Amino acid sequence: MYALTCLICCDIINTYCESINKQKKKEVDIVGGLLFGGGMILSGFATSLSMLELAYGIITGLGIGMVYGCTISNSIKFFPDKRGFVGGITTACYGFSSVIVPPVAI
Repeated sequence: MYALTCLICCDIINTYCESINKQKKKEVDIVGGLLFGGGMILSGFATSLSMLELAYGIITGLGIGMVYGCTISNSIKFFPDKRGFVGGITTACYGFSSVIVPPVAI
């Protein structure tokens, strides 16, 4: 499931990066957050593997890809002189969230 989520997330980031930059980021973030939350909620009610693949793999992956792309883009625009540093810090915080979230979720 996680591999499918990562695949969808990376595909969204690579495919729609330019269109995300041209659209209103607030709208894209709201839709991405709703997709992510809806996918996580649907994953909890999944009764079969195919439903879990749809809910977690595809819907959640779409949401993560939309939100992640906007987050990196917004972070870099706030600090145009330190683009690499800010992009790295934002990516590191995204990765570090996998250490923080599981204990909090229990």
